This record gives sequence, structure tokens and C-alpha cells, in this order.
Amino acid sequence: MEFAEFVKGVRFRFLQPDRPRPSGFRGLAKFLRNFGLHLEVMNTVLPDADAELKARFKRICKIPRMSTFAIGAMINRAVSSLPEGQVYLNIGVWNGFTYFSGVVGNEDKRCIGVDDFSHKNSPSAAFLERFNKFKGPNDQFIESDFREYFKRDDHEPIGVYLFDGPHDYEDQWDGLELAEPFFADNCIILVDDCNWDQVSGANLDFMNKSENNYKLILDCRTPKSGHPTWWNGFMVFQLQGRNVKSKLKTQSNAA
Repeated sequence: MEFAEFVKGVRFRFLQPDRPRPSGFRGLAKFLRNFGLHLEVMNTVLPDADAELKARFKRICKIPRMSTFAIGAMINRAVSSLPEGQVYLNIGVWNGFTYFSGVVGNEDKRCIGVDDFSHKNSPSAAFLERFNKFKGPNDQFIESDFREYFKRDDHEPIGVYLFDGPHDYEDQWDGLELAEPFFADNCIILVDDCNWDQVSGANLDFMNKSENNYKLILDCRTPKSGHPTWWNGFMVFQLQGRNVKSKLKTQSNAA
């Protein structure tokens, strides 16, 4: 199943993305976790490998997060399809859920996390402990501001890119523009917190103004942050074919 088909096939059983989270939902979810059950996981139906991915995510669903199983499953699916020589790059790891969503079950892939832990009460120690627990042989964490990170001269082709850094319009724009020269052909880009106009606006402006051609695969808003489907809104778009702005010496997934 192609990635875009997988994304469009994600369904929800009893709480839909456009419906507010009902009173008592959070309390019920907390109660069920005592028995190893995750209400948001039960609510989510994947179009392919549903049972396999749900079993895989039992290892990381207890990580404090501002994300959902549906988002994590989407990341995992994208990373599992990475060609050799391409990487999953996650800017802004926080406690690590979205980063480890790419790591679990993908030991043969390369996942890079970047965060400078500059925000107040950053969970750097907790993340690094989890990193040492879950990392595969090819995975790497780099403590850096994202703008400084993209000044490096050792970038590998980015096949899957998740930007979860600061979300002002300028930051969001820079997070895309600075990464674009290192996108592999047909790179998949994922962005959270798209309920916020400055985030979704920067994404759409970037796609419209880039010399490259991008296809919007998913643009889903939720009534409020913390929603168990797409949390605070989520967007997925994909570079179509060749990256005309590439600064990479080689491409391992040429169109």
C-alpha cells in the first residue's frame, strides 16, 4: 500500500476528528491505561498492518506526548518505506514520542533527532535515557538549534521530515525552507500543531511559493488541542518527483 493511500485510509471508530472530545473521555482514558489499554488506540483503525502497529507501539505509548497513535503510526509507516541511504529527520523531539515512532520496528533505517532543549523544563535527561533504550544501530541524536543544524555540511538525503520546532510563522517557514535543499526526491513532510493559523499558513505559503511541486496529502484540524485523533491539527505533504533545489551530491530515490 502506498503511503498516501495509507494516510487517507486511517479511520476512527467512535470519536471523529471534527467532534469535540466528550466530557469524561480523559478520565476514562486514564482509567483504562491502568489495564494497559489506550482509548485513542482503540479508537484508531489503520488500513493496513493495524494489529502489528498497535503491538509495536505498546513500547512507547506511555511516553509523555503531545501527539497521538494515529500520527505515530503514520510516521512509522513512512519511515518503514525509506530507501537505503535516506533518513527520517525529526526537528524538535521533546520527550521523544514522534521520534521513537519512526525508530520502533525500523532497526534497519536511520532516524535523526534534533533539539536544543531550550524551552523551560526541557525533558532532556528523560529523552536521552529513552534514546539509549530504544535507539537502533543507525540512529542519532544531535543537540542543536534547528537553524544551526542546517548550516552543517554533512547532511544525508531526508526521505521523511517532521518539523516540531518553534511554531511562529517565521520559524515554521524557516523549518521548511532550510530543510528543502536536503529533501530527497519524493520526500514526505509532516507538521503538527496545524490548528494554528501561523503554522498551516506557513506550510501552504511554502508549498505555493517553492520552485518544487508539492502535493497536500492530509490537512486535518481538530476542535481543540489534545484531541485523540490528530491532536492539535496535522498536515502531510509530499515533494513530487525531483528536488530542483537539491544541494545533495547524490539522490537515492530519483524520480
